[in-house]
Amino acid sequence: MSSGPVLVYGHAGEHRIPLSDGRLTIGRALKSDIRLDDIYVSREHAALTVRGSQVWLDDLGSSGGTLVNSEKVTTPTAIRSGDQITLGTVNLWLEGGETESASSTISAAAQEPRVQYGVGTQSASMINNVGRDQYLSYVQHVQQQRASFARDIAATKTKARWFIWLGIAIMVLGIAAFGRMVLRFMQAIYDSFLTGQEPDISSIFGEKILGLSSGLFGFAIGAAGELMIIVGIIFHVTATARRRRMERELPLPPRWAASPSERT
Repeated sequence: MSSGPVLVYGHAGEHRIPLSDGRLTIGRALKSDIRLDDIYVSREHAALTVRGSQVWLDDLGSSGGTLVNSEKVTTPTAIRSGDQITLGTVNLWLEGGETESASSTISAAAQEPRVQYGVGTQSASMINNVGRDQYLSYVQHVQQQRASFARDIAATKTKARWFIWLGIAIMVLGIAAFGRMVLRFMQAIYDSFLTGQEPDISSIFGEKILGLSSGLFGFAIGAAGELMIIVGIIFHVTATARRRRMERELPLPPRWAASPSERT
């Protein structure tokens, strides 16, 4: 059995909190014995019950849950040296606790007088900094995913613009060629009415382009232009839907709320 248990936190385990016998609450509230200023930690998140080298952890109905070695805590759970405790985005480790499962009952330990752990301004600030660093890491992860989505959305919108503008240009050319055929047809009918001769059908449809008369070719490319515009609109709608999905599934996290000790 090792010396008294210690709660360790920080990226390199540089911060250590000795645990005295009794019941210690962990949460975001100012009255917590061990305060974690993290938005994903509930005001009254969890409690540690310490008796010698034996330590139990209990979740206090937190919104984010409490994990020990990635397993959710649903009942008072004995924790041992080396176990990882996760509350919100904060990870803590126990050192110096029992290496074997505790045999005493938690009710006996709970009868010990409560010990208030005064974290003080410096300790609260250090814990806040740990939570902030982990929060910033989470924010960076979300921003990277949003950036990837944004690149795909921008590429899709660029395709949509190209299809729409190119489709409009092609459709205008097609309409012009088809309109030219219609004008020729009307002119031929008018000339036939004046002269009493049959209209020259071959001249109405115009010269051949790729095996088609210019009028029919204009009709074909006009239809192709309309199809390109429709494809562009579909791309644009897809990009808009993906942006809404990004905002729904990857919302920007709220701004980090600094503690009073940080602001000073």
